[in-house]
Order: sequence, then structure tokens, then C-alpha cells
Amino acid sequence: MQKVNKLVLAIIGLIGLAGLLALFVVWRNQLMSPTNQAKEPMTQKVEETAERQDEKEKGTGVEALSAEACRTNGGTWNDCGSLCRGKPAGTVCAQICVPQCECRSQDQCQSGYACTEFLSDGVGICTAKQNGEETSTVNPDEWANKEYRSSDGVTSVVLPEETLFNPFTFYGTSTAFENMISWTVVQSDDLEVARGNAYVNSPDIGIPGSFKVKGYYERLPTAASGTLNVFEASAKDGTPIHAVVIPVNLMVMEKSNTRTLQLYFGNSKKNPDMLDCGKVYPVKRVVPDDEYEPEVLMHYLLAGPTEEEKKAGYFTSLPEYISDPEVSGDELKFKEDLEAGVAGSCRVSAIRAQIIETWKNEYKTDPVISIDGRTEDILQP
Repeated sequence: MQKVNKLVLAIIGLIGLAGLLALFVVWRNQLMSPTNQAKEPMTQKVEETAERQDEKEKGTGVEALSAEACRTNGGTWNDCGSLCRGKPAGTVCAQICVPQCECRSQDQCQSGYACTEFLSDGVGICTAKQNGEETSTVNPDEWANKEYRSSDGVTSVVLPEETLFNPFTFYGTSTAFENMISWTVVQSDDLEVARGNAYVNSPDIGIPGSFKVKGYYERLPTAASGTLNVFEASAKDGTPIHAVVIPVNLMVMEKSNTRTLQLYFGNSKKNPDMLDCGKVYPVKRVVPDDEYEPEVLMHYLLAGPTEEEKKAGYFTSLPEYISDPEVSGDELKFKEDLEAGVAGSCRVSAIRAQIIETWKNEYKTDPVISIDGRTEDILQP
């Protein structure tokens, strides 16, 4: 009888232990369930989202993003947008939900916000404007690495970015007369803010050749939109032919920091008889300091004197159509167009003086001038 009682007690003990194990398993499964796992991170998401929104709105003087306003204006409200939106590819971002109003045009954003940070499908998000900035007017589907062609198919242009920063780039092909094309950037109010020329690397007449342009603003843009115009100047009267017109956003830089450059040119009034061919005189240029690089200095030198400076006697001995050099340390790597059509020892001396004095004034060293990798047999009289 005693043995039976012990056996019963043992069985009861095993049943109790099994029950405790079962309860532990149930508790553990509940703890590991997605619902319970999400509770603490979701609280963190809500808190961090609110904090980010507060930071975003500081100093903007605009109301917080509103789901109601977003939907009323035709936008799509996303309660859990990505914090990585608008960041460069490969950026590591916290996995935090961010409320966003997705948009396809400016009129889908409430007052104080701009439709920006577009994805490849043409969907952007409403972001708070800073310092009263103007809104982008260019649909991203119309520009991103798209090839633009003139109506006659002679000239094609590819623009890598929708906004022309300083400097900006574009490239393409053409069969321009004498292998030279022209370009301008014009604001929406018809004010020209940049211009230049580019050499077309064509193997022969009538055969398309490639060109690449690194452009700089000649004056600070005051409007957020405009056009990039690439064309050939007619040999007959200079009118644009084979023109490509591309809508672009401009970099509004009224409040940008600036720096003053000193460029050197000849002067027919100060040195009328050109007794010293290497005599050059300084003029000043105030340019945006944003993303300044040595190529900027050379670009403005090659652009030549302004109309006002020409009236004061300043002139350049550098060829009219010349590509900006690549700068590597103190070496200025020009293309063959630096010496195209150049003749006479006086002009060669003047060209060298303009380049050397301009560089020396800024960097306190003598530059090494090269043409297609050559330094010894260049700029000969």
C-alpha cells in the first residue's frame, strides 16, 4: 500500500512538473511574438518620430505636416515612411518610421512645404522649405540622365542632375561647324546667368563627335528655375541652330558665402605700345565660395574680361574657344585648343603671363602648364 502511495505521489509530481514546463513554453512564445517584440521599438519609433518632426519644424515658421491636408491636396499620407528618403545610396539609417506626405507635384503639399526628394517613379515627399526657398518646377521624369535632342537630331545632350550647382556638368554629341558648340543658362525671367563654349571631338566634317562641359555661374541666380540651351552659333549671323533646350532648376545663392578672385589680363590703355608682352594687370571677380575648387579660377580667367573691363582697355590673349583645364596639384592640364591658332612670340608670352600670374596670386606657386601631357614643346612662337 505504501508503495502505491509513493507511485501516485511520483505521478502527481511529474504531472505538476510537466504543467510548469508547459506554462513556461507558453510564456516564452508570448514573449517572443512579433506583437510583444514590437511594443518597445514602436514606442521608440513614436517618440523619435515626434522628436524628429519637432526638430524639422524649428525655425521654419510652418505648421507640422498634416495627414488631412496631405489627402485634401491630393497627396498620399504614409504613416511609416523611410528615414533614408533623400539620402545617398548606401547611407545607413535607423529603422524608424517617419510620417511623410508623398507627392507628385507642388500643389499636393501644404503651405510651407516643397515637393522634393523624388524617386525614379516620380513620387516625391513634402519637405519643409528653408529660408523661404522657391520650389522645384522640374518633373524628375523629364531630366534624370535622359538624352535630349535638337529637332533636327544633330545635337544631343545628357544632363546628369536636375539642379545646376556650381559647377555643373553635361555632355553629348554634335557635328558643329569647326567643332565648336555654345551654351547658355537662362533664368525664368530671361536673365542669362552662365554661358560658354565647348570643343566637339569630331574625327572629320559631318561625323558626330563627343563633348563634355563643366560649367560655372557667371552671376548668382535669383530664380529657382530656367533653361540650359545648347546650340551651334550660325557661321552666317551667329543665330542659334541645332538647338537643345532643357528645363532645369538653378542654385539660388543670394546668401552664399563668396570669395574674391584676382584675374590677370593685358591692357591696351596701360600698356599701349605692348613694349612688354608679358605685362598683365589684375581685375577682381566675386564668385560663390560653395564647392570652390582650383578649376574655378582658371574658368573665370579663360572666360575673359567683362564688357565694362573691355571698355577700360582690358583684353585677353588666350584663344576665344578653349576648354577648362584639369587641375592636378600645380599642373594645369590643357587640351590642344590652348594653342590653336596661336602665333607670334608676343602672344605666347602674354598667354603664359596671364595663366602664371593668375595662379601665382591665388596659390603662391608657379604652375606647370601642359597640353595633352606635353610640357616642353608647347606654346611655341
